Amino acid sequence: MTKIGLLTCLRSNDVCPRVGCLQALAAREDYFSVYAAQKIKLAAVWTCQGCDNLVLGDESARAEKLQCVLQSGIQAVHIGCCCKRDGVWCPEIRNIACILEQHGIKVIWGTHK
Repeated sequence: MTKIGLLTCLRSNDVCPRVGCLQALAAREDYFSVYAAQKIKLAAVWTCQGCDNLVLGDESARAEKLQCVLQSGIQAVHIGCCCKRDGVWCPEIRNIACILEQHGIKVIWGTHK
């Protein structure tokens, strides 16, 4: 069984209930099609700590979330399509992705179309 996580943008919370991501996951569509023949377990859904003038917590809060994810046995993390601004992946999300990859967690840039 493959354990996966879903990382989304804090800013999307006011408009997105993650329905598109979860529907694509359940149907093994779009970026989740790589799991078509596999059993998977959604083991984490979390947001970044924010950016610009919308920020939750501090660096220790981000570190705590990452530590929890790293200890969970997750093998892959999908980055929500909400993490793009003007067609560019958010720098904070790229930093988180880099940390995940350094710990052997595969990062998939996308969820649904």
